[in-house]
Amino acid sequence: MAREVRAAFDCDFCGERKKALSPYQVEGRHYSNSNLPEAIFDALHRIVTDPSRLSEVWFKQLVFTGFPVGKYVTLVAVTVFVLNVVTFHRALGLPLEELPSMESMGTDSWVIGRSIQRNFAAFARCGEIDFGEVYA
Repeated sequence: MAREVRAAFDCDFCGERKKALSPYQVEGRHYSNSNLPEAIFDALHRIVTDPSRLSEVWFKQLVFTGFPVGKYVTLVAVTVFVLNVVTFHRALGLPLEELPSMESMGTDSWVIGRSIQRNFAAFARCGEIDFGEVYA
């Protein structure tokens, strides 16, 4: 995911979408720097390059197509973390660090606790955390 967040900055398709009145007016494909499924890198690119036009409808479509809420929460968290690191490096004029190889990474669980409120883009509102039952 970190590779894809970085790639979003150089994606011509994202640039065209951002310039358009509506991102849905532009047809094309993202410049991808990974083998992630298209739904994931599209979401990553949109969060990075045009977050102000993400909508609840977009989120519901993403979930409706089979993208679990837990994956969305993880995707946003990783995207924001990587984006902060990239922005910090750019602000200081530093080169980006090498990313670890995929082989060195562990497996992911893509789960969230059931107490997390399912309110679009407001998953930070958590009640008592109970991971006894998870959403996947």
